[in-house]
Amino acid sequence: MIFRVRFVSLCFCLLSFVTLVTMGYGVGQSTHLQVTAKDFEFSPKKLVVGIGENISISLTNHGVQEHEWAASRGRSLYSMTVTLPFNEDDKAKIFWKMEAGAGETREERFMAPSQSGTYLIVCGKPRHIERGMTATLVVE
Repeated sequence: MIFRVRFVSLCFCLLSFVTLVTMGYGVGQSTHLQVTAKDFEFSPKKLVVGIGENISISLTNHGVQEHEWAASRGRSLYSMTVTLPFNEDDKAKIFWKMEAGAGETREERFMAPSQSGTYLIVCGKPRHIERGMTATLVVE
């Protein structure tokens, strides 16, 4: 009888924990971003997330070329000195990057920066930044 009571109590505790986790309690906030890339722009141009939030992003490429969605540690084009396309030297300058081929949708996850501010989003493909393929990520 004691075994049965302990077993039922353990099952109840486990079920409660699983329910809380799947509802999002104790896991931290999560935000889903929907981004569209086309030749040569991102939509939306401004995204807002919370400090340290878990982010899921869907990048849909409606363009005819491959595009990147790269969140830089620099806050403006002038503070960002990177090699395009990005290479090994640029890893410290980019805190998140994903790519989508023409007509493709990609899903990725990352954690928002732990410092508030406005971060520059760019497409790191050659000549895409110069053609205006930028956006901003506001972390508050």
